[in-house]
Amino acid sequence: MNIPREASALELVEFFKDPGLVSHGAIDIALDGCKVDDLAGLHTASVDLMAKIDTHLQDVMAQLEKSLNDLKKSEKRIKFQTDMLKSDLDLFNSEQTRVLAEVSSRVSPALKSDALKKLSELSLVKKRMQEVAECLAKAQELDETQVDFKLSRLIQEKKWQEADKLVQEMEEVVQVWQGTNEESARKEFAISLRKALSDASIGNNELA
Repeated sequence: MNIPREASALELVEFFKDPGLVSHGAIDIALDGCKVDDLAGLHTASVDLMAKIDTHLQDVMAQLEKSLNDLKKSEKRIKFQTDMLKSDLDLFNSEQTRVLAEVSSRVSPALKSDALKKLSELSLVKKRMQEVAECLAKAQELDETQVDFKLSRLIQEKKWQEADKLVQEMEEVVQVWQGTNEESARKEFAISLRKALSDASIGNNELA
């Protein structure tokens, strides 16, 4: 593999990702075409190579820093939403207590029925808010490497229902990043999990 004279940052990264590449080999490839006795040309080519590597390295580092900053912003957004939901849940718990007290103090069947209806509605709202809070918490703690490992283990043990449940959970969790810079990458991760499970279940004549 040769280094293009006008290599882009991605092309340079691909070149250095080659598992068979060694340092002296990279230099030999980069300086291919220079005559051994042409020391001035060799020096110029070497300086040019180092300059290109430095430039592209700075570009890659800048892109990495931007990605990390975007991820931090997403994490802050998730934490803020989680805290807000916890606060709302506390408020609903207080409201439930008030409604229960109202039920106990009223003897009118009509009023009691109305209070019970309100309590039922609040219970449903609380349940759904808890589900959202749990989803946000899972998103905040998401470790893709651990999820990949857990899914691989479940597939290896042929625990198809548990594996499918895990994938479904991740498909719900990644929705948290909707509208953020992380949305595309997170959705691709969920898609890759579903494909891995589908391929494995088909190969074992199982339905996940």
